[in-house]
Amino acid sequence: MSADPVLRAAVDAGLVGEADTTVILYDLDVLERQVRRVRSSFPPSALHAVAVKSNPLVCVLRELANLGMYAEAASAEELFLAGVAGFGNRTVWDSPAKTALEIEAAMADPPTLINVDSFAELDRYPPGHARLGLRINPERLPDTISSLATGVAGSKFGVPISQHSEILEAFDREPRLSALHVHSGSNSRSLQPMVDGVATMVELADEINGRSATGGRIDTIDIGGGLRYTEHADDTLSVERYADMLTSQVPRLFDGSYRIVTEFGRFHHLGAGRTATRVEYVTPSSQHTNVVVHVGADSFVREVYDSEHWTVRIAGSDGDGLGAASQAPGEPNPVGFNVVGPLCFEGDVLARSVAGAVPEPGDWLVLEDTGANTFSLWSRHCSRAFPAVVLYRSSDIEATVRLGKRRESVADAISIWT
Repeated sequence: MSADPVLRAAVDAGLVGEADTTVILYDLDVLERQVRRVRSSFPPSALHAVAVKSNPLVCVLRELANLGMYAEAASAEELFLAGVAGFGNRTVWDSPAKTALEIEAAMADPPTLINVDSFAELDRYPPGHARLGLRINPERLPDTISSLATGVAGSKFGVPISQHSEILEAFDREPRLSALHVHSGSNSRSLQPMVDGVATMVELADEINGRSATGGRIDTIDIGGGLRYTEHADDTLSVERYADMLTSQVPRLFDGSYRIVTEFGRFHHLGAGRTATRVEYVTPSSQHTNVVVHVGADSFVREVYDSEHWTVRIAGSDGDGLGAASQAPGEPNPVGFNVVGPLCFEGDVLARSVAGAVPEPGDWLVLEDTGANTFSLWSRHCSRAFPAVVLYRSSDIEATVRLGKRRESVADAISIWT
């Protein structure tokens, strides 16, 4: 089995040592490729904000800021984080729970766009130059799991489109509103619900702009995020396919009438990240063999607690302790092994009945496609330390491998409780 070249280069460069039991590996070339794909799929005037919640690592956010991207912040803390990473006010601020104090602080240097989540929130904004958008819930049937279906009737997000007359009245009386925002859901199994949600916003914008009281004030439509990660333009859920469907079904979006804002997160980051974790123990039992590693439900919250909908892909292991051979999870069988995490509850299992040779203590397992919505959901259960982050470019690993974030010390890890 061939050794993983990134992990090997990080060890050789002194970036990974004996105390590092888990390392996040992030490929900047993949990130830049995904950024290029999004930009080439939409008009040059489009504003592309990357969801901070998907990957809040400052070392990665700085790369995006240097590429001229914008940041989408889902909290006041993320807004601050974007500032630390160098975005300045090149931000889009989304949150259903903005406080009066947070709004007041943001007004000192307003974000490029603030998406208001409710009529009650709209009343909190003082007169000024902040650009406001109103989030609308299109109330469409979702094509994703319920926890990610934000555009369905009863969602906690946005003003329901069924409150049509109230929406028109809000734009009549609020000259600060100049944008509409929609986000129908994330990780959808098809693109049509997302396209339908955008079509609803364009129809609404045209109607509002046709009213004498507003006089064409809406100039921006924020179409949100929600795309799955894909590698190729011909994938059925690709950003290229999404843009093609929008062009054919919602042509007004592309005719220059409105500036487009996107908020993709998972699409940009997922495939750029991998997680390498060291095997500490191998413990056979009467039922199966447990391979104990140093990452589990702390980093893979969704995958462990909702394994029905989310899975972890095990890339492989290597006897020299630095491996990444091809080894995918197989069907349940009596000789497979379980990959179990370090947290102190029975359900901390990353993968069950993995086929192939059982790794040995000291080997590394590499988990693929971990760059988004994994460590960004980090859990402090058992108070374990966040691992080191290694950045690299797959086009020239040895020349570009570097430390993006140091491993937390024990003092760092427990500081949240002290």
